[in-house]
This record gives sequence, structure tokens and C-alpha cells, in this order.
Amino acid sequence: VGSAIQSGAGNRRMKKVDDCLLLTFYEAVHLNRNFISALTHTATNTWTTKGSSLFNNDALPPSLSALTSASMSVAQDQTDFSNIDDFSASNNLLSVFLEYCSIIQQFSKNEDMCNTTKLCYLILLCITEDEFANATMHDENVTFSVYLHKAPMRHRKSSNEKNLPSRPLAVALLDLMMEFIWSHMMRNFPFDLYTKCIGIIQRILSFQKRTRTRLSYSWRPLWNALISLLKFLQNCESQLTKHRDLFQLASKIINIFNLFITFGDTFLRTPEAYDEVFYETVRCYHVFDNLYAFACRYANNDNEFKESALKLMVNLTNIKLITHHFNAKIEAFSTSQNNPLTENQVLDIIRNNYDTLALKLHDDLDQYDNYSEKTSEASFFANITRNIIGQYRRQYSLDTNSSVQLSNILLNEVPTIS
Repeated sequence: VGSAIQSGAGNRRMKKVDDCLLLTFYEAVHLNRNFISALTHTATNTWTTKGSSLFNNDALPPSLSALTSASMSVAQDQTDFSNIDDFSASNNLLSVFLEYCSIIQQFSKNEDMCNTTKLCYLILLCITEDEFANATMHDENVTFSVYLHKAPMRHRKSSNEKNLPSRPLAVALLDLMMEFIWSHMMRNFPFDLYTKCIGIIQRILSFQKRTRTRLSYSWRPLWNALISLLKFLQNCESQLTKHRDLFQLASKIINIFNLFITFGDTFLRTPEAYDEVFYETVRCYHVFDNLYAFACRYANNDNEFKESALKLMVNLTNIKLITHHFNAKIEAFSTSQNNPLTENQVLDIIRNNYDTLALKLHDDLDQYDNYSEKTSEASFFANITRNIIGQYRRQYSLDTNSSVQLSNILLNEVPTIS
């Protein structure tokens, strides 16, 4: 799939994505799990980033070529590909889709594009629930160079990567989710998209824990992104609690940390990575302390969020024990040294004091409710189907009889949402 960007008359504007094609892709992934083999089919692809097309369709399998050619072309002044040299690489439909998602999610502030992003994330939820897809994404012998487009932000420089590393697709997917977290902390907070983003991360970690797969990945940036998200939820408490239950989202984030704390030794690549989980937790203890106090305020009063606030307090139990235990050790050592401690010194204190740390065993951290279309997303698909029909009516300027005919055709092609 290509991009949805087009420049016109000096102004940058978005061209509507073909949601009909994306919906068909969703149905193929959701209803036919054998389609996963098509997703993971590898083909040699000669990239032509300095040309007029993102992909050389002749080199792609039929399913990937159709998906690519049916989408919109990318305008060079909107998405810059000049930083990627022409190269030959392996590619598959899933790697193309991840790049596509990285473009679409940049424009999710727009309502239509928000729905498109949601549809992309529902596809990713289905993929990450599939055992074969997870195994393929984590296979270090099956690697791809996936270019993830990032929204311009003041606090970071634009990417100048010329030689993209070839990595397992799980790495690209985690980076994609981390990019969404960093770039969508805004007033019009997309709760639904964040819930699905955290759900995708949880499914990846659950697979790693269940199969003891040790992915070669730098986890610290992801932890920092999640901690920053928790801080954002607290800072925007008054506005966010008017619309949604942010304690539920916070609990999902905390459970990801609990998964690392409780079972990290079974899937983290090195012992040092496991130490870093505790280091980051202790370093940002004030965020977790404030979150606990925030939950206490709602748990001690009668309100609609009392139950979820109590659940968040329970989920924070181990993190509170960790910060209290290690902060006491660090403070005692720092007092004796009369100097600020370095990161390595703090890590040494953590390693030397695991034995005296007692944690509560949380059950079912790797369990999640399987995605169900009819129970959770029926109204979403009904709306998106209506929008697709409306788009085709406007696009082809059909008369009344032809419009009715087209509506019937589309409704028969797209499964009925009850």
C-alpha cells in the first residue's frame, strides 16, 4: 500500500485512502487465518525511492502488487524518500503494511483517517493473535528493512537513515507502536487507538513469554514512552476523565511493566536488560507514586471510576514494593558516598539486592481477551461500510438507479454487520 498524500496548489493535503481495499484486507486476515501465509510470503523487491513509485510492483507477489497499485501515490514534497538509497531487498505484504500504517497514523487527528488507523490496528490485533504470524515476525532468520515514517516533531531531528537495518518484523511493529505513543499525546486524546496500541504490545510480549523467545530489541525507549504516557494521563486528568476511563488504560500499561518485572528473565535477551527494567522503574518512581495517589483519590470516593481505580492500585503493588525497596538501599549508599550516584552504581545496587526483594505474583499477565468483531466493533464496521458506499457514490456521480445497484453490490461484498 502506498501513501495517502498529495500536494496541490502549494498546499499539502491528504487524499482519501481506499478504505474498501483496506476493509477487504481486514476480512482476509480476520476470517481466513490461512491468509497469514500470503502475508509472510517473501519476494525480492527492488526499491525505487528516487523514482515515481515506492515499490516495483513487477517484483512483488500478485496479492502485494494489487494492494500497492490500488493505493495512492506518494508526493515527494510530503514524504521524503531522498534519505533512502536505491537498494535491493526482500519484502513481503506484512512489511509493506507496517510502512503503510506508519504513514496513515500520522494523520489520525482527522476523523476519517482516525477510522482508517483504527482499521489498520484491528488488522494488527488479528495478526498478533496468530501463532504462525508471531513466530514469523520473531524469526531472526526472516528479516526485512522496514522504513517507518515519523511525524516531524520539534524535540527530535528528522531521520537520516540511508542504510536501513534488516530486522525481524516484530522489531518494526514495536517501533511502530512506540512511534504512535510518542506522537499522539494530545488534547483530543485517541483513547481507542491507544487501547489497541497497548493491546498489540501486550500480545507480542505474551507470545515471547509463552514461547521464551528472546527478541534482540532495545526495550528502554519503549519503557520510557510508556512512562511518559502515564505522566501525560496524570497531567491531563481533569480533561480526560470527562470522556473515558483512563484508569483502565493505565492498568494495561502497568501490566506491561508487571510482565517485564515478573517474567522478564524468560524472554529478555540479557540479564542486563532485566536489570534495566528495575532501573527505569526506580528512576521514574515519582511517576508511579503520583499515579498511585491519583488512583487513591478516586478509589476512596463514590464515582463511576472507583472499581477501575482500585484495580489500578492492586496492579501497582509490585512497582510500589520495588521503588520502596531499592530507593532505601540507594539512599543509604548515596549518603555514605556523599556524591550523586552514577547509573552503573545504581545498577550494581539493584543487582546486589534482588535477594531481599519480595514481590507478589500476578496471575494472567500474559492473558488477553481475543479480538471479537461482533461484540466490540459492530457499530464501527457498520459506519465504515456506509462511508465506503458514500465515497463510491460521490466518486462516480451515479444516478439514482445506479446508486441503488452499487449499494446492493457493496453490501453483498462486505460481510453484513449485525
